[in-house]
Amino acid sequence: MSLFGKILAVFNVLGAISLFVLAAMDYGMRQAWSYGVLRHELVISGLPLDDEERDEQGRPKVQALTKNTITDHFSTAGGSGVVTQVEEVTRLKASFNSTLEGLPTDREKVHYLSRLLLPLSDSYLER
Repeated sequence: MSLFGKILAVFNVLGAISLFVLAAMDYGMRQAWSYGVLRHELVISGLPLDDEERDEQGRPKVQALTKNTITDHFSTAGGSGVVTQVEEVTRLKASFNSTLEGLPTDREKVHYLSRLLLPLSDSYLER
């Protein structure tokens, strides 16, 4: 093999390595953008109602939501995240029942309930 052939072989190997690095960088950026799209879709459409809700391709939406995604999504809200709306309602119901049962007198229970329900009334008669 001549000197020119050896130089071309070295350039060929360097080109293959460069192509592999470029493909790895492209894949990493694609994953980052796909994650960003998933997070924005989660903001727009909200959490899935239950485990059976499906996306446009027919896959369950719960499959795309990893623990890391839920933690990132709920980190600004300061709460522990759940995957579906049904789980959140169940968690809030249990929290409400435990708080209500923890109050010792009926008067405190009525005060707690009125404090929760008063903002939901629209008119003076409802209050």
